[in-house]
Formats: sequence, structure tokens, C-alpha cells
Amino acid sequence: MLESIMTNRTAFSWGVLIGGVIVTLIMACYANATTTNNRQNTLGAVIESKNMNTYLFAVPIAGQIIEHDEEVVTNVRFQPYGTPALYDETVLFCGDVSGYFAGKSGPLVITYHTIAHRLFQGIACHDIVSVFEVRNTVTEQAKESK
Repeated sequence: MLESIMTNRTAFSWGVLIGGVIVTLIMACYANATTTNNRQNTLGAVIESKNMNTYLFAVPIAGQIIEHDEEVVTNVRFQPYGTPALYDETVLFCGDVSGYFAGKSGPLVITYHTIAHRLFQGIACHDIVSVFEVRNTVTEQAKESK
């Protein structure tokens, strides 16, 4: 009699475990791995939920304007902030972007579109958004006070 009770308890435990796994799998299938629905707006405009820009905090080392047929791109080599001296990063910008860098020196914050929308001889080029100069306000205030 004791053996039949133990067998029934073991069978019941296995049944509960298997039933729990089945219920969990069914719920996972119906969840569709979504957390929220797309939000509609009154204008009907598409609103992105991801940042489409890349920000580079760096000092420009070298730049080259490249022309081929009717196409123009600017190849700029940067020394990113906080990286080893031998590391550099090169970005190919669509068009002549030298005007964005004119009159600016020292560390800059360069903003450009992460996704390249055009090709230059089969190489993706990025659209530049902005270039901002980063100033050390502590050093500037010390110079002004002297």
C-alpha cells in the first residue's frame, strides 16, 4: 500500500511538471515576443524610436576631398577621444563637407547619419549633420582671469 501511494505521488508530480511546461510553452507562443504596440499619431507621420545618428568625439587628423566624374566625397581621419595614440577612425562623408570644419580646432563632436544612403564607387558614404567645437571652460576661465 505504501508503494502505491509513493507511485501515485511521483506520477502526480510528473504530471504537474509536464502540465506546467506545456502551459508555459503555449503562453510563450501567444505572446509573440512583443512588449508594446506601434503608437499612432494624429499627423500620420512615421516616428522613429531609434536614434539614426552616430556621434564621434574626436580630433580631425587629416582630410581629403575626392572627386570622380560628377561625384564628390570627403574622407576624414579622426583621433577619437580616449583611445590609444595609434588608433584612428576614418569616415567617408558624401559631398564636400569642409565648410563644417572651417575655423574649428581641437576636439570636435561630429554627428552623422549611421546608415549610409549613398555609394561612391561602391563604398558607402555618410551624410554629415553637424560639427561642434568642444571647449575646455576651466582652461578658458583661467586664461580670462589672468
